[in-house]
Amino acid sequence: MSAIIEQTSETYGIENWGAGYFGVNRKGNLIVRAAENDNLTADVKDIIDDLHARGVNTPVLLRFPQLLAGQVRKLQKAFKSSIKEFEYNGGHMCVYPMKVNQNRAVIEEYLKEGRRYNFGLEAGSKAELYAALALDQAPDSLLVLNGFKDKDFIQLAFAGASAGKNVVIVIEKLSELDHTLKIAEEMTREKADAALPMIGVRVKLYSKGSGKWEKSGG
Repeated sequence: MSAIIEQTSETYGIENWGAGYFGVNRKGNLIVRAAENDNLTADVKDIIDDLHARGVNTPVLLRFPQLLAGQVRKLQKAFKSSIKEFEYNGGHMCVYPMKVNQNRAVIEEYLKEGRRYNFGLEAGSKAELYAALALDQAPDSLLVLNGFKDKDFIQLAFAGASAGKNVVIVIEKLSELDHTLKIAEEMTREKADAALPMIGVRVKLYSKGSGKWEKSGG
């Protein structure tokens, strides 16, 4: 590693946040690497210079959706590898917590790449649920609902199920279960084959894993 690369990387702490996707070239400029192909790079300064030449003023927001798509594939490969290693006979259904990043472009890119794996969404508020219902998910993916749920929230969840979403209401309070069962009874009384959401529960296993989420996962 040349002195300028090492110095620039250390100054901006790229190793701390770059996740292997960002680095420094021999000019000392920030570069972005293509997902799953370190040999394919783009000089960010060259991108900015080109924008200036076309009359675009800074600051500008640069998005690299290919990196998000690469992370989705990486996650799927990790699950697939572990399933094979531990001879797990079940499946897995990943969901993206919308509270992490509610930007529409981010969520749509995640759903686009995750569609082939049936990756779904997790909503923890009424606002997130409204947003999720407007998004195009894979037909077999899940829409998991967590957080505080009043009667209006649960009714909206039933509307999502009626619209064809695979809604899972994660019960955290008995009042939520009461509301859910009451609305389900009303709907099936009106229409026997009404589409209903599924009921989920939060489980904390006795067996512990290892790593960053060791304390919260078991």
